[in-house]
Amino acid sequence: MAFQTGSRVDPRLLDYSGYTQGVTQGAAISAQALAQLGAEVGDAVDKLRKKKEEKKQKGFIADSFIKMGDANAELGEMILPGFANAEEDEKKLAANTYIEGLGLANATKLNMALLAEFLGDDKKEQKIGNVSSFLKTIEDLPNYRMKNGTILYDPTPGRGSDEREVRADDPIFRDYEGGQEFYDIFYDPKGIR
Repeated sequence: MAFQTGSRVDPRLLDYSGYTQGVTQGAAISAQALAQLGAEVGDAVDKLRKKKEEKKQKGFIADSFIKMGDANAELGEMILPGFANAEEDEKKLAANTYIEGLGLANATKLNMALLAEFLGDDKKEQKIGNVSSFLKTIEDLPNYRMKNGTILYDPTPGRGSDEREVRADDPIFRDYEGGQEFYDIFYDPKGIR
């Protein structure tokens, strides 16, 4: 049926269902996109807060290591050879590198254990020295290495991927000087064993 020019069209006869569906779908897509964007913004804010908290915690631990290193020459040397004569920014960089190497969780445990020793143990220098020598021993042993604050053992270095994390009952903790002190700080800081 054709309309003549100037004819009046009854709006009740027009089919708006496709247009209405399109508008409704468009609104639903827009609402979904806004909800997804809101979730992404919320995640980004959470990540930023976590990074700020982690940075604050790392800064606290680094400052604590530096203060203890200033108070105890042996600990200072463990953090940075020539610690006593180093500039403040060098000490900070060394402490942060030490924290990154140990991992934040282990660096926190070490910091707490060292603080406890500094506050109450007369044999603190010996224990710190033992932990330091133990860490150097791990670097020298061909089958062991430190990665992200974890000691890893590889029975066949360079021959495949059979590397595993050292367990608490590993003989390294009893066979090498400082192993027991290292175990006490990182694996059993509350003395539960």
